[in-house]
Amino acid sequence: MLPIHAPSCSVEGAIALSLDQLDPGEVLVTDAEPLANLVARAEHLGAAAVVSSYLETYNTDPSGRFRHLDAIQFRQLAWGAKLPVIMISPRSHQSIKRALEQDGAARLALEAQVRFDARPLRTLCARVVGLDRAQEAVAIVSHIQEPGACDNASGVAGLCESAVSLAALIQSGKLPRPSRSLVFVWGDEFRQSSVWLDHTPLTPVAGLSSDMTGESFERTGAIALLERMPDPGGVTPLAPDFHTPWGKTEVDPATLRPNGLAILARCSLLDVAAIDAGGGPLQWRTADHPYEGGSDHDIFIDRNLPAALFWHFTDFAYHTSLDRLEHVDYDELRRTGVALMATALALADPLPGDLDRYLQSLNAEENVRVAAALEAGDEQLAESWRRWCDGARQWLRVECLRIPPTEQPGDRK
Repeated sequence: MLPIHAPSCSVEGAIALSLDQLDPGEVLVTDAEPLANLVARAEHLGAAAVVSSYLETYNTDPSGRFRHLDAIQFRQLAWGAKLPVIMISPRSHQSIKRALEQDGAARLALEAQVRFDARPLRTLCARVVGLDRAQEAVAIVSHIQEPGACDNASGVAGLCESAVSLAALIQSGKLPRPSRSLVFVWGDEFRQSSVWLDHTPLTPVAGLSSDMTGESFERTGAIALLERMPDPGGVTPLAPDFHTPWGKTEVDPATLRPNGLAILARCSLLDVAAIDAGGGPLQWRTADHPYEGGSDHDIFIDRNLPAALFWHFTDFAYHTSLDRLEHVDYDELRRTGVALMATALALADPLPGDLDRYLQSLNAEENVRVAAALEAGDEQLAESWRRWCDGARQWLRVECLRIPPTEQPGDRK
Protein backbone atom coordinates (compact mmCIF):
# COMPACT_ATOMS: atom_id res chain seq x y z
CA MET A 1 0.00 0.00 0.00
CA LEU A 2 1.26 3.46 -0.89
CA PRO A 3 1.31 6.18 1.76
CA ILE A 4 -0.39 9.45 0.90
CA HIS A 5 1.99 11.68 -1.12
CA ALA A 6 4.23 8.72 -2.08
CA PRO A 7 5.90 9.36 -5.44
CA SER A 8 5.80 7.22 -8.55
CA CYS A 9 8.60 4.70 -8.79
CA SER A 10 10.12 1.93 -10.86
CA VAL A 11 13.07 0.61 -8.90
CA GLU A 12 14.83 -2.66 -8.22
CA GLY A 13 17.58 -3.41 -5.77
CA ALA A 14 19.17 -5.77 -3.31
CA ILE A 15 17.55 -6.02 0.12
CA ALA A 16 18.89 -4.47 3.32
CA LEU A 17 17.17 -5.24 6.62
CA SER A 18 18.58 -2.30 8.58
CA LEU A 19 20.08 1.12 8.03
CA ASP A 20 23.43 -0.21 9.27
CA GLN A 21 23.46 -2.75 6.43
CA LEU A 22 22.14 -0.37 3.78
CA ASP A 23 24.32 0.29 0.72
CA PRO A 24 23.53 2.71 -2.12
CA GLY A 25 20.91 1.35 -4.52
CA GLU A 26 19.44 -1.12 -2.02
CA VAL A 27 15.86 -1.34 -0.79
CA LEU A 28 15.50 -0.93 2.98
CA VAL A 29 12.97 -3.41 4.40
CA THR A 30 12.13 -2.59 8.01
CA ASP A 31 9.50 -2.89 10.70
CA ALA A 32 10.39 0.59 11.97
CA GLU A 33 7.95 3.47 11.67
CA PRO A 34 8.64 5.34 8.41
CA LEU A 35 9.03 8.71 10.09
CA ALA A 36 10.63 11.63 8.30
CA ASN A 37 14.02 11.15 10.02
CA LEU A 38 14.23 7.46 9.06
CA VAL A 39 13.28 8.19 5.45
CA ALA A 40 15.77 11.07 5.34
CA ARG A 41 18.57 8.85 6.65
CA ALA A 42 17.73 6.14 4.12
CA GLU A 43 17.72 8.71 1.33
CA HIS A 44 21.06 10.13 2.52
CA LEU A 45 22.57 6.62 2.42
CA GLY A 46 21.40 6.18 -1.17
CA ALA A 47 18.45 3.82 -0.67
CA ALA A 48 16.38 3.02 -3.73
CA ALA A 49 13.23 2.77 -1.61
CA VAL A 50 11.91 2.09 1.90
CA VAL A 51 9.52 -0.78 2.58
CA SER A 52 7.95 -0.79 6.06
CA SER A 53 5.74 -3.27 7.90
CA TYR A 54 5.28 -0.99 10.90
CA LEU A 55 2.17 -1.34 13.07
CA GLU A 56 1.22 0.44 16.28
CA THR A 57 1.13 -1.62 19.48
CA TYR A 58 -2.66 -1.26 19.57
CA ASN A 59 -2.86 -2.89 16.12
CA THR A 60 -2.08 -6.29 17.69
CA ASP A 61 -5.01 -8.70 17.33
CA PRO A 62 -6.52 -9.10 20.83
CA SER A 63 -8.14 -12.43 19.92
CA GLY A 64 -4.81 -14.27 19.71
CA ARG A 65 -5.50 -15.25 16.09
CA PHE A 66 -2.65 -13.05 14.78
CA ARG A 67 -4.87 -11.39 12.20
CA HIS A 68 -2.66 -8.31 12.42
CA LEU A 69 0.07 -10.19 10.54
CA ASP A 70 -1.92 -9.44 7.38
CA ALA A 71 -2.52 -5.76 8.24
CA ILE A 72 -0.99 -2.95 6.21
CA GLN A 73 -0.98 0.43 7.92
CA PHE A 74 -2.22 3.66 6.38
CA ARG A 75 0.55 6.28 6.35
CA GLN A 76 1.21 9.75 5.02
CA LEU A 77 4.47 11.28 3.84
CA ALA A 78 5.35 14.94 3.62
CA TRP A 79 4.16 16.60 0.45
CA GLY A 80 6.88 16.51 -2.19
CA ALA A 81 8.54 13.31 -0.92
CA LYS A 82 11.10 11.99 -3.42
CA LEU A 83 12.15 8.61 -1.97
CA PRO A 84 9.66 5.80 -2.74
CA VAL A 85 8.02 4.41 0.41
CA ILE A 86 5.68 1.43 0.45
CA MET A 87 3.85 -0.20 3.35
CA ILE A 88 3.50 -3.99 3.60
CA SER A 89 2.11 -6.44 6.13
CA PRO A 90 4.22 -8.20 8.79
CA ARG A 91 3.52 -11.48 6.97
CA SER A 92 4.95 -10.07 3.74
CA HIS A 93 7.95 -8.83 5.72
CA GLN A 94 8.51 -12.36 7.02
CA SER A 95 8.30 -13.70 3.47
CA ILE A 96 10.94 -11.25 2.29
CA LYS A 97 13.26 -12.23 5.15
CA ARG A 98 12.82 -15.95 4.36
CA ALA A 99 13.57 -15.30 0.69
CA LEU A 100 16.75 -13.45 1.68
CA GLU A 101 17.80 -16.31 3.97
CA GLN A 102 17.32 -18.80 1.13
CA ASP A 103 19.00 -16.61 -1.47
CA GLY A 104 21.39 -13.95 -0.25
CA ALA A 105 21.21 -12.32 -3.67
CA ALA A 106 17.41 -11.87 -3.55
CA ARG A 107 16.20 -8.56 -4.92
CA LEU A 108 13.05 -6.51 -4.59
CA ALA A 109 11.32 -4.65 -7.42
CA LEU A 110 8.81 -1.87 -6.78
CA GLU A 111 6.66 -0.13 -9.33
CA ALA A 112 3.96 2.47 -8.76
CA GLN A 113 2.29 5.09 -10.91
CA VAL A 114 0.97 8.08 -8.99
CA ARG A 115 -0.88 11.12 -10.27
CA PHE A 116 -1.50 14.28 -8.26
CA ASP A 117 -4.44 16.49 -9.18
CA ALA A 118 -5.75 19.78 -7.80
CA ARG A 119 -9.50 19.48 -7.26
CA PRO A 120 -12.15 21.44 -5.35
CA LEU A 121 -12.60 20.53 -1.70
CA ARG A 122 -16.22 19.46 -1.27
CA THR A 123 -18.07 19.98 2.00
CA LEU A 124 -21.71 18.91 2.30
CA CYS A 125 -24.01 20.54 4.84
CA ALA A 126 -27.62 19.71 5.71
CA ARG A 127 -29.72 21.73 8.15
CA VAL A 128 -32.76 21.12 10.29
CA VAL A 129 -34.04 24.65 10.88
CA GLY A 130 -34.69 25.44 14.51
CA LEU A 131 -38.15 26.43 15.70
CA ASP A 132 -37.51 29.61 17.69
CA ARG A 133 -33.70 29.93 17.86
CA ALA A 134 -32.93 29.08 14.25
CA GLN A 135 -29.83 31.29 14.13
CA GLU A 136 -28.15 29.20 16.83
CA ALA A 137 -26.75 25.90 15.60
CA VAL A 138 -25.43 22.62 16.94
CA ALA A 139 -23.09 21.00 14.40
CA ILE A 140 -22.55 17.25 13.99
CA VAL A 141 -19.65 16.43 11.67
CA SER A 142 -18.26 13.26 10.11
CA HIS A 143 -15.19 13.04 7.90
CA ILE A 144 -15.30 11.11 4.65
CA GLN A 145 -11.66 10.81 3.55
CA GLU A 146 -10.58 7.86 5.74
CA PRO A 147 -10.79 4.69 3.62
CA GLY A 148 -11.86 2.20 6.30
CA ALA A 149 -15.29 0.68 6.91
CA CYS A 150 -15.22 1.56 10.61
CA ASP A 151 -13.01 4.64 10.17
CA ASN A 152 -14.94 6.30 8.89
CA ALA A 153 -17.67 4.86 6.68
CA SER A 154 -19.52 3.90 9.86
CA GLY A 155 -19.42 7.45 11.20
CA VAL A 156 -20.55 8.86 7.85
CA ALA A 157 -23.36 6.35 7.38
CA GLY A 158 -24.56 6.65 10.97
CA LEU A 159 -24.77 10.42 10.74
CA CYS A 160 -26.50 10.24 7.36
CA GLU A 161 -29.12 7.82 8.72
CA SER A 162 -29.61 10.03 11.77
CA ALA A 163 -30.24 13.08 9.60
CA VAL A 164 -32.68 11.24 7.33
CA SER A 165 -34.52 9.69 10.28
CA LEU A 166 -34.79 13.00 12.11
CA ALA A 167 -36.12 14.75 9.01
CA ALA A 168 -38.72 12.00 8.51
CA LEU A 169 -39.89 12.24 12.12
CA ILE A 170 -40.27 16.02 11.90
CA GLN A 171 -42.00 15.93 8.52
CA SER A 172 -44.45 13.29 9.75
CA GLY A 173 -45.33 15.39 12.79
CA LYS A 174 -44.10 12.73 15.22
CA LEU A 175 -41.38 15.02 16.55
CA PRO A 176 -41.40 18.82 16.86
CA ARG A 177 -38.54 20.79 15.45
CA PRO A 178 -35.88 21.56 18.06
CA SER A 179 -35.47 25.08 19.35
CA ARG A 180 -32.03 25.50 17.76
CA SER A 181 -30.94 24.42 14.33
CA LEU A 182 -29.05 21.20 13.76
CA VAL A 183 -26.39 21.21 11.05
CA PHE A 184 -24.95 17.98 9.63
CA VAL A 185 -21.52 18.32 7.98
CA TRP A 186 -19.58 15.84 5.84
CA GLY A 187 -16.19 16.54 4.30
CA ASP A 188 -12.43 16.39 4.87
CA GLU A 189 -11.46 15.87 8.51
CA PHE A 190 -10.66 19.08 10.41
CA ARG A 191 -11.03 21.23 7.32
CA GLN A 192 -14.77 20.51 7.06
CA SER A 193 -15.31 21.97 10.52
CA SER A 194 -13.12 24.98 9.79
CA VAL A 195 -14.93 25.56 6.50
CA TRP A 196 -18.33 25.48 8.16
CA LEU A 197 -17.30 27.66 11.10
CA ASP A 198 -15.62 30.17 8.81
CA HIS A 199 -18.58 30.53 6.44
CA THR A 200 -21.77 29.82 8.35
CA PRO A 201 -24.11 32.78 8.94
CA LEU A 202 -25.37 30.93 12.04
CA THR A 203 -24.12 31.23 15.59
CA PRO A 204 -22.36 27.95 16.53
CA VAL A 205 -23.32 26.63 19.96
CA ALA A 206 -21.46 23.29 20.10
CA GLY A 207 -19.89 20.61 17.93
CA LEU A 208 -20.07 16.80 17.97
CA SER A 209 -17.85 14.45 15.97
CA SER A 210 -19.16 11.16 14.55
CA ASP A 211 -15.98 9.12 14.11
CA MET A 212 -15.60 5.31 14.13
CA THR A 213 -19.10 4.63 15.47
CA GLY A 214 -19.76 1.07 14.30
CA GLU A 215 -16.96 -1.21 15.54
CA SER A 216 -17.92 -4.73 16.54
CA PHE A 217 -16.51 -5.51 20.00
CA GLU A 218 -16.27 -9.21 19.19
CA ARG A 219 -14.32 -8.61 15.95
CA THR A 220 -12.20 -5.59 16.82
CA GLY A 221 -12.03 -5.37 20.62
CA ALA A 222 -13.26 -1.75 20.55
CA ILE A 223 -16.00 -0.31 22.76
CA ALA A 224 -18.10 2.84 22.43
CA LEU A 225 -16.34 5.86 23.92
CA LEU A 226 -17.16 9.46 24.68
CA GLU A 227 -14.14 11.74 24.62
CA ARG A 228 -14.74 14.76 26.80
CA MET A 229 -13.35 18.17 26.03
CA PRO A 230 -10.44 19.45 28.16
CA ASP A 231 -11.38 19.32 31.85
CA PRO A 232 -9.40 18.68 35.07
CA GLY A 233 -9.32 14.97 34.20
CA GLY A 234 -7.31 15.87 31.12
CA VAL A 235 -4.79 17.69 33.30
CA THR A 236 -4.41 14.90 35.88
CA PRO A 237 -6.36 11.72 35.17
CA LEU A 238 -7.30 9.69 38.25
CA ALA A 239 -9.55 6.64 38.46
CA PRO A 240 -12.17 6.18 37.17
CA ASP A 241 -10.57 8.17 34.33
CA PHE A 242 -8.16 6.48 31.95
CA HIS A 243 -6.49 7.36 28.68
CA THR A 244 -6.86 5.09 25.68
CA PRO A 245 -3.78 3.75 23.86
CA TRP A 246 -4.22 6.71 21.50
CA GLY A 247 -2.35 8.65 24.17
CA LYS A 248 -2.57 11.67 26.43
CA THR A 249 -2.52 15.25 25.16
CA GLU A 250 -1.17 17.88 27.52
CA VAL A 251 -3.95 20.14 28.79
CA ASP A 252 -3.17 23.59 30.19
CA PRO A 253 -5.29 24.20 33.33
CA ALA A 254 -5.53 27.88 32.43
CA THR A 255 -7.47 27.06 29.27
CA LEU A 256 -10.30 25.11 30.92
CA ARG A 257 -13.78 26.48 30.18
CA PRO A 258 -16.44 24.57 32.14
CA ASN A 259 -19.63 23.29 30.53
CA GLY A 260 -22.03 20.38 30.99
CA LEU A 261 -21.81 18.81 27.55
CA ALA A 262 -20.25 15.60 28.91
CA ILE A 263 -23.19 15.23 31.31
CA LEU A 264 -25.69 15.44 28.43
CA ALA A 265 -23.71 12.95 26.37
CA ARG A 266 -23.22 10.51 29.25
CA CYS A 267 -26.96 10.55 30.00
CA SER A 268 -27.66 9.81 26.33
CA LEU A 269 -25.31 6.81 26.36
CA LEU A 270 -26.96 5.43 29.51
CA ASP A 271 -30.47 5.97 28.11
CA VAL A 272 -29.66 4.11 24.90
CA ALA A 273 -28.09 1.26 26.89
CA ALA A 274 -31.17 0.97 29.11
CA ILE A 275 -33.63 1.05 26.21
CA ASP A 276 -31.58 -1.33 24.09
CA ALA A 277 -31.46 -3.81 26.98
CA GLY A 278 -35.23 -3.70 27.29
CA GLY A 279 -35.09 -2.26 30.77
CA GLY A 280 -32.83 -5.05 32.03
CA PRO A 281 -29.16 -4.98 33.07
CA LEU A 282 -26.99 -2.71 30.96
CA GLN A 283 -25.24 -4.75 28.29
CA TRP A 284 -23.80 -2.02 26.07
CA ARG A 285 -20.09 -1.46 26.74
CA THR A 286 -19.46 2.28 26.92
CA ALA A 287 -17.05 4.60 28.70
CA ASP A 288 -15.91 8.20 28.68
CA HIS A 289 -12.35 9.41 28.99
CA PRO A 290 -10.33 12.63 29.23
CA TYR A 291 -9.49 14.72 26.22
CA GLU A 292 -6.89 13.29 23.80
CA GLY A 293 -7.65 15.07 20.52
CA GLY A 294 -7.35 13.90 16.94
CA SER A 295 -10.74 14.51 15.35
CA ASP A 296 -13.08 17.34 14.38
CA HIS A 297 -14.02 18.21 17.95
CA ASP A 298 -10.55 19.80 18.20
CA ILE A 299 -11.59 22.58 15.80
CA PHE A 300 -14.60 23.56 17.90
CA ILE A 301 -12.61 23.39 21.14
CA ASP A 302 -9.93 25.64 19.63
CA ARG A 303 -12.68 28.21 19.03
CA ASN A 304 -13.90 28.03 22.63
CA LEU A 305 -17.02 26.02 21.78
CA PRO A 306 -18.20 22.96 23.74
CA ALA A 307 -17.45 19.80 21.78
CA ALA A 308 -17.20 16.03 22.18
CA LEU A 309 -16.15 12.97 20.20
CA PHE A 310 -18.19 9.78 19.85
CA TRP A 311 -15.90 6.95 18.75
CA HIS A 312 -14.67 3.39 19.38
CA PHE A 313 -11.25 2.18 20.53
CA THR A 314 -9.06 0.15 20.81
CA ASP A 315 -9.73 -1.25 17.32
CA PHE A 316 -6.84 -3.47 16.28
CA ALA A 317 -7.64 -2.81 12.60
CA TYR A 318 -7.53 0.98 13.05
CA HIS A 319 -5.83 2.73 10.13
CA THR A 320 -4.97 -0.55 8.43
CA SER A 321 -6.10 -2.54 5.41
CA LEU A 322 -8.10 -4.83 7.72
CA ASP A 323 -10.67 -2.12 8.51
CA ARG A 324 -13.37 -3.78 6.40
CA LEU A 325 -17.12 -4.18 6.35
CA GLU A 326 -17.11 -7.43 8.32
CA HIS A 327 -15.82 -5.46 11.31
CA VAL A 328 -18.94 -3.26 11.42
CA ASP A 329 -21.68 -4.20 13.90
CA TYR A 330 -24.93 -2.68 12.64
CA ASP A 331 -26.57 -2.76 16.08
CA GLU A 332 -23.55 -0.98 17.51
CA LEU A 333 -23.72 1.58 14.74
CA ARG A 334 -27.41 2.17 15.52
CA ARG A 335 -26.80 2.49 19.26
CA THR A 336 -23.97 4.96 18.87
CA GLY A 337 -25.84 6.95 16.25
CA VAL A 338 -28.89 7.24 18.48
CA ALA A 339 -26.80 8.34 21.47
CA LEU A 340 -25.05 10.95 19.36
CA MET A 341 -28.35 12.22 17.95
CA ALA A 342 -29.91 12.31 21.42
CA THR A 343 -26.99 14.42 22.62
CA ALA A 344 -27.38 16.80 19.68
CA LEU A 345 -31.11 17.17 20.38
CA ALA A 346 -30.43 17.75 24.08
CA LEU A 347 -28.11 20.59 23.06
CA ALA A 348 -30.52 21.96 20.48
CA ASP A 349 -33.58 21.80 22.74
CA PRO A 350 -32.64 21.76 26.45
CA LEU A 351 -35.74 21.85 28.66
CA PRO A 352 -36.37 22.82 32.28
CA GLY A 353 -37.47 19.26 33.03
CA ASP A 354 -34.01 18.00 32.09
CA LEU A 355 -32.17 20.11 34.63
CA ASP A 356 -32.74 18.07 37.77
CA ARG A 357 -31.32 14.90 36.26
CA TYR A 358 -28.30 16.71 34.87
CA LEU A 359 -27.56 18.35 38.20
CA GLN A 360 -27.88 15.06 40.08
CA SER A 361 -25.43 13.46 37.65
CA LEU A 362 -23.06 16.41 37.95
CA ASN A 363 -23.20 16.34 41.76
CA ALA A 364 -22.38 12.62 41.74
CA GLU A 365 -19.47 13.29 39.41
CA GLU A 366 -18.14 16.09 41.61
CA ASN A 367 -18.23 13.82 44.67
CA VAL A 368 -16.30 11.09 42.86
CA ARG A 369 -13.73 13.44 41.29
CA VAL A 370 -13.04 15.45 44.44
CA ALA A 371 -12.79 12.33 46.60
CA ALA A 372 -10.28 10.78 44.17
CA ALA A 373 -8.18 13.94 44.15
CA LEU A 374 -8.18 14.20 47.95
CA GLU A 375 -7.28 10.53 48.30
CA ALA A 376 -4.31 11.19 46.02
CA GLY A 377 -3.35 14.15 48.20
CA ASP A 378 -3.93 16.64 45.39
CA GLU A 379 -5.92 19.52 46.90
CA GLN A 380 -5.22 21.68 43.84
CA LEU A 381 -6.86 19.10 41.57
CA ALA A 382 -9.80 18.79 43.96
CA GLU A 383 -10.34 22.54 43.84
CA SER A 384 -10.02 22.49 40.05
CA TRP A 385 -12.80 19.91 39.87
CA ARG A 386 -14.95 22.01 42.25
CA ARG A 387 -14.52 25.05 40.00
CA TRP A 388 -15.24 23.00 36.89
CA CYS A 389 -18.44 21.58 38.37
CA ASP A 390 -19.50 25.05 39.53
CA GLY A 391 -19.12 26.31 35.98
CA ALA A 392 -20.83 23.25 34.50
CA ARG A 393 -23.72 23.68 36.94
CA GLN A 394 -24.17 27.28 35.87
CA TRP A 395 -23.92 26.29 32.18
CA LEU A 396 -26.63 23.66 32.60
CA ARG A 397 -28.96 26.11 34.34
CA VAL A 398 -28.48 28.71 31.64
CA GLU A 399 -29.12 26.13 28.93
CA CYS A 400 -32.16 24.41 30.43
CA LEU A 401 -33.85 27.48 31.94
CA ARG A 402 -32.74 29.96 29.26
CA ILE A 403 -31.57 32.46 31.83
CA PRO A 404 -28.62 34.84 31.59
CA PRO A 405 -25.45 33.53 33.27
CA THR A 406 -25.65 35.81 36.29
CA GLU A 407 -25.49 33.27 39.13
CA GLN A 408 -22.22 33.33 41.04
CA PRO A 409 -19.98 30.27 40.40
CA GLY A 410 -19.61 29.64 44.11
CA ASP A 411 -23.31 28.93 44.62
CA ARG A 412 -23.49 25.12 44.55
CA LYS A 413 -27.07 24.07 45.31
